[in-house]
Amino acid sequence: MSNVKKARVSGILLHPTSLPSPYGIGDLGQAAYDFIDFLKASGQHLWQTLPLTPTGFGDSPYQGFSAFAGQPLLISPECLMKLGLLEVWELNDCPVGQEDKVDYGAIIPWKTRILRLAASRFQEKADKVLLEEYEDFLADNMDWLGDYALYMACKDMHEGREWLDWKEEYRRPTAEVKEKLQELLKEEVKYYYFVQFMFHKEWLELKEYANENDIEIIGDIPLFVSLDSADVWANQELFQLDSEGYPVVVAGVPPDYFSATGQLWGNPLYDWKAQKKDGFKWWVQRVRHQLKLTDYLRIDHFRGLESYWAVPYGEETAMNGKWVPGPREDLFLAFEKELGKELPIIAEDLGIIKNGPSERRRFVDMELCQLDSFYLYNLNNYNKIVNQRNKLLKDMYMNPDLRETLNIWDMQLVSFGSKIIERRRFFVEQLNEIIYEIHKTLSGDREELVIHYEPDVEIEDFERKLRMNQDRDMKAKITSVGPHRDDFSFMVGDVDIRKFGSQGQQRTAALSLKLSEIELVKKITQDTPILLLDDVLSELDSNRQNYLLNSIGDIQTIITCTGLEEFVNNRFELNKVYKVTEGTVTCMSQDVSEEV
Repeated sequence: MSNVKKARVSGILLHPTSLPSPYGIGDLGQAAYDFIDFLKASGQHLWQTLPLTPTGFGDSPYQGFSAFAGQPLLISPECLMKLGLLEVWELNDCPVGQEDKVDYGAIIPWKTRILRLAASRFQEKADKVLLEEYEDFLADNMDWLGDYALYMACKDMHEGREWLDWKEEYRRPTAEVKEKLQELLKEEVKYYYFVQFMFHKEWLELKEYANENDIEIIGDIPLFVSLDSADVWANQELFQLDSEGYPVVVAGVPPDYFSATGQLWGNPLYDWKAQKKDGFKWWVQRVRHQLKLTDYLRIDHFRGLESYWAVPYGEETAMNGKWVPGPREDLFLAFEKELGKELPIIAEDLGIIKNGPSERRRFVDMELCQLDSFYLYNLNNYNKIVNQRNKLLKDMYMNPDLRETLNIWDMQLVSFGSKIIERRRFFVEQLNEIIYEIHKTLSGDREELVIHYEPDVEIEDFERKLRMNQDRDMKAKITSVGPHRDDFSFMVGDVDIRKFGSQGQQRTAALSLKLSEIELVKKITQDTPILLLDDVLSELDSNRQNYLLNSIGDIQTIITCTGLEEFVNNRFELNKVYKVTEGTVTCMSQDVSEEV
């Protein structure tokens, strides 16, 4: 890792298959190195990709044959030529197709043919150094490579069908059956060894070049794996499968206003109890392997580690699923034990809604401090007293006589804290009067959002609970009761979308909250705040774009975006338009339609 440590860096999301190539699909050849040069010249520091694993039916990188293996289609024919494994003329029949699209139906058989041709020459043509690299790769990766290569060889033997359609003895193979298969399919297994060696060799060389040029790689893995994968076939005990190997439940997300029937993904769900018994070995192995290939790792659908939507297998929609707790902190404790504390893992973030209570308290406090100077006074004093009380609790360890002064601080804590609780409760009441209609409109009249204030302690119980918890506080050396531990819930019907809402629900709730905040400020101060929106339109459909733009038509707004079409199409009045090109800011024409 190049260890780029900057306060704020930027980069580009581009999957390698989208790179220009004369061979029908982007690969890890010269165009990938040119892209890194471009990133460096543009002042960028990050390159984010989609999952790099071999794709299955539908060619989606989020439905692959393995959570560990690399995508063979990314192997560069140019590299194979440089190694003497292919001749130039052997690439002349490449079905290039359209320049801006990949024809997977044509390119997969062509690339498979040239990869098999290169593999057949490898042992004869490769030099001693390359053969040693190959042997080292096998030794370092056999914990996943053996099962993957055998699985793919078995798929070839069964004409590409998934493992549930194989002969019974191959569907749930014993160790003895696997040994027989290894011998029966040894040449085919060797081919998949070679392909994975070439992918990993090319990718790691590319990553090294990127890091040398201060470019770091953000990788991506889906939370769930495909049923048609070596991972499920070889580790059936780690998934919720029946005695025949079929899933008991599958993954998805519940119905929301984006989909009335939810989304039925169909991935088999993990048996987290079984995974926990062996210390989450498979997951630790997966993350360790992926972090060799990347500098940062994004986990897609990260919230499924907290709780996931389980749908009975065989359902036609996701409507009849239910929320089930995920592994939560147990998995990350395993990561910490095996991989260290400072893991470069990235999860999608929706701030106020998805983050912890401190983020929601911060939002409320910032808003109230701007609206109510009395609240600011009480909050500042309360925070000072909490800090002083915590210091006293630490000092009491060495000087127990100081306990006599604890009641004095508690009285002040109750005095200021009670006023904070009272004002927060009233603020939530004011917000709810506004947010209801806004969210109902944004959700297409499908949802009604209500915010609930969840005080850590009620005013009438504050003093009693402080006294009751004094002994516990002395042991922990921290104040455990008070509004500094408050939270706020966001309820759609009886669903708490902090925990169980879809990403679409959480995103729209966050937008509803911001629009409600503006209306409340206008109502209380008789003044209109300046609104800052960063690329928000790209995350909304046309109906929600229209509602948002109509809502802010009389508000001074600064918007960042990648294009102006949304504003022109919605006849949004623009006073000033600035265009940023390679760090240069220019003021565009007042007549925006001419610039689009």
